Order: sequence, then C-alpha cells, then structure tokens
Amino acid sequence: MEQTASQSQMPPSKADHDSLLTPPNGLTEAPSSCDTEMSEPLVVAHSEGVAFEHDILRRLTIHEKSIGNKDLALDSPFHYVGDYGADPDSDPLPGESCDKDSTVLSLTPVSITSRSSSPVITEKANENNTYMDVEFNVDVEWLGTSQYYTQHGVELQVNGQLEFAVQYRKFVIQELSRIPYDPALYISLCLTDHKLGFTDVSASNAYRALLLIEAGLNISSSSLTTLPGLGDKVRDSVGTRLYTNSAYIIEDELADLRKQAYRELLDSLAGCGAFWDGLQEAKKALKLYPNDTELLQTRHDLKIGFQDKHSGLKELGASTKEILENTRIGKIFQKKYPWLDEVLYFRTPALVREVNKTFGGVCEVKPVVFGPTPSTPKKAIEDEDVGPLGIFANRDILAGEVILVDKSIAGISNISPSLLEFCDACHACLLPPYCQPHTAIHPSCCGRIAFCSRECYQEASSGYHRVLCGKDIDWLYNHNSLNKFVPDSEIGPGMHAFRPVLFTRLAATVLSASCSTSTSVNSQHPLQHPLIARLTANYTPPDRVPDITYGWGYYENVVAPTQVLLQLGVDIFADRNWEPEVIQTICWRMENNANSGNPSLFPPEWLPIPSPTGPAAPGLLSTKVTGKFNQVNINPNYLFLNHSCLCNVNWHTGVAYEKVGLEWIRGVDDELVRPGCSAVWCNAARDIKKGEELTISYVGNPLGKDDPDDGSDNSSESEESENTGSDADRPSLATAGRKKKREWLKKWFDNGCGCEVCEGENEREKERIERKGKIEGTELLEFI
Repeated sequence: MEQTASQSQMPPSKADHDSLLTPPNGLTEAPSSCDTEMSEPLVVAHSEGVAFEHDILRRLTIHEKSIGNKDLALDSPFHYVGDYGADPDSDPLPGESCDKDSTVLSLTPVSITSRSSSPVITEKANENNTYMDVEFNVDVEWLGTSQYYTQHGVELQVNGQLEFAVQYRKFVIQELSRIPYDPALYISLCLTDHKLGFTDVSASNAYRALLLIEAGLNISSSSLTTLPGLGDKVRDSVGTRLYTNSAYIIEDELADLRKQAYRELLDSLAGCGAFWDGLQEAKKALKLYPNDTELLQTRHDLKIGFQDKHSGLKELGASTKEILENTRIGKIFQKKYPWLDEVLYFRTPALVREVNKTFGGVCEVKPVVFGPTPSTPKKAIEDEDVGPLGIFANRDILAGEVILVDKSIAGISNISPSLLEFCDACHACLLPPYCQPHTAIHPSCCGRIAFCSRECYQEASSGYHRVLCGKDIDWLYNHNSLNKFVPDSEIGPGMHAFRPVLFTRLAATVLSASCSTSTSVNSQHPLQHPLIARLTANYTPPDRVPDITYGWGYYENVVAPTQVLLQLGVDIFADRNWEPEVIQTICWRMENNANSGNPSLFPPEWLPIPSPTGPAAPGLLSTKVTGKFNQVNINPNYLFLNHSCLCNVNWHTGVAYEKVGLEWIRGVDDELVRPGCSAVWCNAARDIKKGEELTISYVGNPLGKDDPDDGSDNSSESEESENTGSDADRPSLATAGRKKKREWLKKWFDNGCGCEVCEGENEREKERIERKGKIEGTELLEFI
C-alpha cells in the first residue's frame, strides 16, 4: 500500500533555481535551440588534446566540489525548517520516537498533471526583474524515475538546463567507452543521473564506482567475485588521469573517491525511497568516515524518511507484517530511459512471425487496440514497433478445450537447483512419487543440477547451462528476502525477491545465445534477444506523468544482478550492453510478464520426504520439509494474453491439486505433464468464435467476492472457475471485492479494461459525479 504524507514540500528558492547545473569552466553550454535527442557530442574547448580532457573530467567529478554545492547533482528532495546536529547519537533510530517539531521534513511525492504536448504554468522574471506567468512545454520522458524529484525535473527544464545535462551525460558515456575503469567517471555519471532524477541508475553507478575503488585499493569487499586484473586496470586509469605513477597519490585519490561514492549512493537510495537500504549502507560508510558531516546529514534524512514511511503505513491501518515488508523496499516510477535507443523497446513484425510459429495454428499473436470501441490497429511496418499485442483464435474453440500448454525453461523457485529436487530446465518435481531417483538425468559436466528428461537436458546444455555450468549460485537462495518471500505482491516484496534468481536465468540465456561470456562486447544487445524482446514493461503513456510507483530494492535491483553478471564472466565496465538501465529494464519486463504461486506438492502426512542426497545445506529451503515451494515463471506465449473482467480463458499452473486430480495437468495431446513444472495451461472458459481475442484475468476472479462495502453486485457471479485457482496462493486477492480488484487493475488500465463491466461502472460513476455537482450547485444557490 502507498504511504501518504501530510506535510507539504517546500519549493527551492529562486537562488537554488539559478544555481542548478551551471556549466563549469572549460565546457560550452548547448544552445537553447538544440533538440533534446542530442545527436552531437559535448563541445570541449581545449588545445592540449586528451590530457586536457582528463583534467576537465577530474575537475568535474564529485571529488572536486569547489564549483558550488553538488553542481552536477540534484538538490536533496528533503527541505528542512530547524537545526540539525551532527552528533549521530542525537538521531533517533528506526523504530524509536522522533521529534518532528524540530525538523520538518516533506516526503510527499510531487504530483503534476502537465503533458509533453500541453503547457505548464510557471513563473519567470522579465527584464524589469518582476515575475510573470509563462507557459512551458514539459518533456515528460526526462522527468526521471524518482517520485520525489518530479518538480525538480520540471524546474531543470524551465531553467533551460536539461539540454546541457543530457549533453554532459553523453560526454561521460563516451569517456567511459575509452576509459572504463576510472571510478571518477562513474561518480560523474552518478551525479548527472541524480540531477536528471533517475536515482535508480545513479545508485547503480555509485555501486559500480565502489567496486572499482575497492579493487583498486585491494580491499576484500563483500563482492562474491571480481574480474581478473581489475585492480591493476583501476590504478592504471587513475594514474593516467593524474599524470602520476605514485602509488601513494593513486591510493589517496581512490580513498577520497570512496567517500564521495558512498555519499552519492546514500543520496540516490533516498531518492528511490529505499530508506532501509540507505540506512544499512550508511552504517558501512560511517564506520569508515564517522565524522563526515554530509554522510551524517544523509543518514539523518534516511532515518526521517524511514520513520515517516513507517508512521504513514501505521496510520493507514497496515498490519505489522505489512509495515515490516513495505518499509524494506523503495518505490520508483517505471519509465523508459530516454537515452537508450528506442529500437531496444521495439517488438517488430519479424518477432511476431517467429512467435506465431510456436502456436500450432489454433491461435496467433496480432496487434490489438485497447478500449471499449473496437478499431483496426495500424498496419505494422517492418523493423518498427507493432504496438500492443494480443492472442486471437484462428478457429472456433469449444468450451473446456485446451488451447495452450505453454512450457518454459524460464521458471524458477526458492528451492536451489543444487538440492536436485526439481528439473533445472522445466522445474518438474524429481521427488517420489512423481519421479524415481534412477530416472533423473545427472549431467557429467556438472554435479549441481539434474533433469527430468533427455529433452530438458539437451535444451539446457545447448542454451543457458553452457553459461551456468560449474557456477555456484546458492548464495542467491540464501538471501533473507528470498526465503521470506510472500507471493502476494500487493502487500509485500512479492516477486521482487525473485528478481536476482530470475535475472540469472535470463542473463544466462542471453549470454549463451551470443556464444560468449568473455569480456568482449556481445554482438546482440540483451534487450533484443528473442525472449527478452517479447516482454514489455508497464510504462505510462509517453505524454503523461506517472502516478503509480513500483517496488525497487538495492540488493534485488543493483547488487545481486551486478554480482551475477560478474560471476558469469561479464565485464560490466567495458561491456556497455549491460549498463544499469538495461538491467532495470529487464527487471521491469520480468515483473510485468511473470506469474507466481505457492503450490503444494505433498500432503502434510507425507512429510518429511526421505532424501537419498541427505539434508539441505544450511540456509537453503527444501520441499522435502515444507511440501511447498514458491514459484515464478515467464512463459513465452502465455504472456501475450491480455486481461478482461469478462475473460474467455481460464489458466492454471502445473500442480495436481486435490480438487482436480491428474486431469489438471494433461497436455494438448492428452499426455501427462510432470507436476511442479513451470508450464501454464490455458482452457476455453466458454465457446470462442474465430477471430475473437483470447483474454484472461490478471487478478483472479475479476468480479471479486461478495463484499457489501464495495458497492458492487456479485449476485449473478458463477461458481469459481479454474482461472481463480491462483487466488488460493494469494489470500488477500482471493477475499477482495470488486472495488479492490478495480483498484489493482489501475496498474495496467487508467479507466478499466474496456469490458462491459468496467464501462458500466464508469458510466455510473460519471452519473454520480454529475448528480453530486447538481446537488452542490442547488445548495449553493439556496445559500446565496
């Protein structure tokens, strides 16, 4: 649930406006008439070649803060009234009381209604130094992912500073292509992304800077792995920039950069609303620099933010469990990164043709137009984006007919593959009575996994397993966020905890397709891999400011994916294909297309299941003990099904529940599919005519349970169908009424899905508002 704050945010002063991103000496500011796409590189006025460029970069890093206060960084989204003491003992700890009278803090996200095609009214001084209202078109795509920095993004554009910031970012990226191991460049990039409001990316760049710095200082960090010779590369890069071979000077520079990287990391985490993560990192930073006033100030900001979030949830009536889970994650907007090539977001006609080869003729994927009024999609142009897609029937389909059994090797759970309880490819259960130990296939190349069939073994060994073979990834399954997973993403971390594990499988799939895990740059961009390219994130339309935030965690979205790539042999510093924004885009696509559940394979009386392999390793969960597992799958064809509250398709996963028996898991050809697998079954809920779109429900029973408080009439609701079987895995979803279901649908739809139910509700709400307006108008006239 979203936290609301009662305090208002204090706007920056005009002096703050004027000081935002003043171009430093040595750089030429882009003219105001430049296009925001910024096709030209930053102009560097120099006469001394590359050496002079290095000197400019050195003076522009956060290490050189002589030009104003955080010249290339956004001002803090927190504005204070009152004094702050630098004594850390004076700060309240999370969970303790906080006197908010002495320090007034605003954590209210700024909400504006401007559109890129519509003007926003702002103030601007004229030549007489008086202020007047002017109109300004806001470029929404550059407002950033942080919910706290939206107004700052508007001010950045109003003050004419956006173009220079974008140009400067391009310049830093160009330098990183030449000098990928200098942490000062990552801090500069972090500052710029922070300025632009993309605090998730700035947090990741700060983390990468810390990895380089620790390698250069030969510090044994918490990193699981590093690249061969990375420390030498870092020291050489820093020495080249400083024109020195002195180990003392280089070490001193790295030590100072380490402090700056921690400062920017904490600021970025605050911008992401990841207050708990920020407090954990602040402990590490203050052990190194206990008297640093900026770190102390930021820790204070994080504490206040954490407590404000905690008290807000408490005021909303959240349970202790909900408060615990929601204060451990941040919240940011799900947005496209405007500096990425738009082609990376395309789903082309060629991709659609390849997808349709796997459907077998019963149905096919085609472009679709959302809304209550049917209309014809625009004709798809080759090599361009086809727009929204849906699945349509190619023939008449009878009620109850199995339309699709969508198998997948992109399914994972909270059970480590090293326990050999599930097939590493399809996730079918390998435990008796579903499988006898002697029938499982144990590859000779790697003793850490097993397969249910030769088909699964061959598919894995020719794909993702080539990259993962011999890699110990049990550390992903030992993390607390995974073991405490609750499959109700509406009230807790949900599948956020699964991002690192699922990302590992997808990254291995992408890397195996390139036939290389070396440090060389891969020919195919990860976002253009066929499996990744078919996934779409849940972006707000480009002409609108986002108003819905999504969960984001420092470990799940930054640390773990970065460590996974390093463990798989990717040089994340030299290979620009795996930049932080690419990783986050993959995470958004995973979250929007994955399905999850908490199925049970064994009745309680069977437990514990005897195991020939012995007990599970410490910290790892085992199905043999619990009888259950938490599963998250990405099914490559099922993901094209759109939602309707009057859906015509039921779906379920691969577990033989007591109420349905083995018939539940029979395939299209009446074959039995192994329980526990990551396949999804889709059956016709009613007769479907040729050409009709196939739709499912994203929220269990879309009409909701009978709830006298939600104002809906569910008296005609039919008996619960197979489609709502997933509700058993999500108790709060299963017991919710229509009103709550409609609220959840706002994640995908602004005003309902366009079905008759949603449109009827919209019409009744419109009439209610009109009646209320007439009544209020009549009362006003009577008063007058």
